[in-house]
Amino acid sequence: MKILNSKFYYSQSSLRAYERCPKMFKYLYIDGISGITKPEIQEKIELGIDFHTLAERYFIGMEDYFYVKDTKLLNWMKILKEHFSKNLKYKSEFEIKQDKDGIFMMAKYDLLVEEGDKIRIIDFKTNEKEYNLNLLEDNMQTKVYMFLLGENIK
Repeated sequence: MKILNSKFYYSQSSLRAYERCPKMFKYLYIDGISGITKPEIQEKIELGIDFHTLAERYFIGMEDYFYVKDTKLLNWMKILKEHFSKNLKYKSEFEIKQDKDGIFMMAKYDLLVEEGDKIRIIDFKTNEKEYNLNLLEDNMQTKVYMFLLGENIK
């Protein structure tokens, strides 16, 4: 059995796994056992990863995705460009790690948008699930992202 090392950083996904099912948390994060992903699910995961990569490249000024043939990806990039002009300050794929009182936490933000003295957190969702905005306030990801940002960005 693996034991969490002293530098295990809890993320929103690990905390959500524990919240849903402590045994699943143990399998994933202590024992290092992961399940088998169905091919159709893996394909969607890879599409999401590709989009995140293209979005990150867009925000650092590398719009070289001429090689992309997937119409869904191209459409997502078109929408992204329409919503996010180059006039603002962005931090793409920004990571915060914190050690406070021996508790290690981390978050990786898809995008932080600096607008004057405010920071907007953008989390790209590439699945087809509809989200209830009222439920998002109580979501583990929202709580962890807001907490770590508030603690570390002044």
